Amino acid sequence: MDIRTLELIPRPIEAARFTGDNAEELKQWVQGKLAFQNVVATADRFYLPSVGGVDVLEVGDWIFYDSADNSFRGATDEAVSTHYIDTTKEQ
Repeated sequence: MDIRTLELIPRPIEAARFTGDNAEELKQWVQGKLAFQNVVATADRFYLPSVGGVDVLEVGDWIFYDSADNSFRGATDEAVSTHYIDTTKEQ
């Protein structure tokens, strides 16, 4: 039997951190990708339309956009620092 160890090929995703000061800018970004959605945001919370319904994000949380399936989801800063590597190329 030939048992192999495989790694999942990573696919890049776009991500932005919700700071509270950028609520309007993030709303425009999300609504630009999902024109049919009505995104609600305040200085303390961001209500993100996602595959599972609506993710409620707090200041410091992250918004992910996956262009492969045109979907958004949210994640805590702790989850991002544990499971993701920033591959942004410096310009």
